[in-house]
Amino acid sequence: MHCRVEPFFGMSVDLPWGQGARVAKARNTKAKPGAEAISDAGDSRSPLDKRRRKQSLRRVLAFLLAIVILVEAVYIGRWVQVRWSLAQARRLIEEMEYELASEQLAKAARWSPENAEVQLQLAKTYRHANKSREFDVHLKEAKRLGADPKQVRHENELMIAQSGFFDTDRGNLFDVIDGGAATDEEATDIYDAMARGYLAAYRLGDALRCLDYWINWNPDTVLGHFHRADVHYRMGNLRNSMQDYEYVLGQVPNHYETNMRVGRVLQDSNAIDRAVKYFEKARPLKPESVEAKLPLAECDLLLNNQERAQDLAKELLEEKLTDYQRAFALELLGRIDLRQGNFVDAVKYLEEAVELAPEDSEITYTMGRVLRSLGETDRAQYYIDYSQKQKELDLRVRDLSSDLIDQPENMDYRYELASILWQRRLYEPASRWLTTILAIDPEHEPSHRLISEWYAMTGKPELSRKHAEKAMLLSTRPRDSGENPSGG
Repeated sequence: MHCRVEPFFGMSVDLPWGQGARVAKARNTKAKPGAEAISDAGDSRSPLDKRRRKQSLRRVLAFLLAIVILVEAVYIGRWVQVRWSLAQARRLIEEMEYELASEQLAKAARWSPENAEVQLQLAKTYRHANKSREFDVHLKEAKRLGADPKQVRHENELMIAQSGFFDTDRGNLFDVIDGGAATDEEATDIYDAMARGYLAAYRLGDALRCLDYWINWNPDTVLGHFHRADVHYRMGNLRNSMQDYEYVLGQVPNHYETNMRVGRVLQDSNAIDRAVKYFEKARPLKPESVEAKLPLAECDLLLNNQERAQDLAKELLEEKLTDYQRAFALELLGRIDLRQGNFVDAVKYLEEAVELAPEDSEITYTMGRVLRSLGETDRAQYYIDYSQKQKELDLRVRDLSSDLIDQPENMDYRYELASILWQRRLYEPASRWLTTILAIDPEHEPSHRLISEWYAMTGKPELSRKHAEKAMLLSTRPRDSGENPSGG
């Protein structure tokens, strides 16, 4: 018997039954699903090729896994860097190194540009540094990125308070502390903002009480001791001021501003040789600043180190200086030439100094002395008389500042002080005093009128117009009979 086997490639073959059955059986065996025979028949690759394919697949999977791990590592690494920068910034704020703190946070902002916490901390740092424009920019950005509205509002209230504007409608920030709702960090911020605000408003008694409460609660606060030293200095308590500044330097010995202030306290105490040490220490801490060179040159002259005083003053003239700083350096050179008998050179220096700072009694007096040495009696007397008038104004400013310690609400004293400064062309400090008046008495018409001129001078026409209109309105509206414009 024969059986027909299905053709291969269109061919049919007749085989004897036995042989055909065996072929069919073999074909049926190869067709069983899952049988090893089917993979062998359908895959002609060698075992080596199959092993290589498995190895390639493992490599691809390992590569993909490595990418996932790398992405996670980068993300975690940036998160760690941001947290570290935030912690460093908080530490630097406690040490009053606001510029370094802002640099740390700027790095964090580059690593995490959409991080609301970083923007909020930047706003806080600029608040501590009294940079209101930068504060506003970062606080708005923090709000845009979804920062807690309560924290944003709190930062804004702190900025208003530390500017000297105590808005009673917002409630006293001290109530937050008294109510026990504030964390230690929040309580510190409140004490700091209120103390700064009292200082800005020249309410020294309130500032001192605030700082005493703060330091009693936290004796280790560097910032609290720093502010209290400033209050003591303004009150004329140089010994107490020195004690607080020494505490600050014990914690942050390389703080530039504290070293400068200690030098000034010692200079005012006539401890000139000790003052020099602190001015010398401050110079390398902020080498780009000229502030340390000015008092250092004066101290050298007082200690008869004329050569170094002269070198420092000449170095200063090569720097970018304010009018007052340049006048100060020129006056030092004039004094040195006066001592050395170089009267003609001294006059050249002093003429420019007088032009830059005619309100300075020391400069005009030195000019009078030099002209007297040259025999120009009439001119000399003019400058000496003018210097005496300026000294009388200096004494009046000092007396008014002292009286305001006990009578901070006296608007007449404040306005007289601002007017003296304005008369002497010291417009910026005059404007600060006018601001303190309006913070206490928003209806003080003369202050609105004068500060309108200040804003016009500084290119702020909208603010100038606003205060001019307010002054005009107040001038046509009589005050209530119960109001006391003097506050005393």
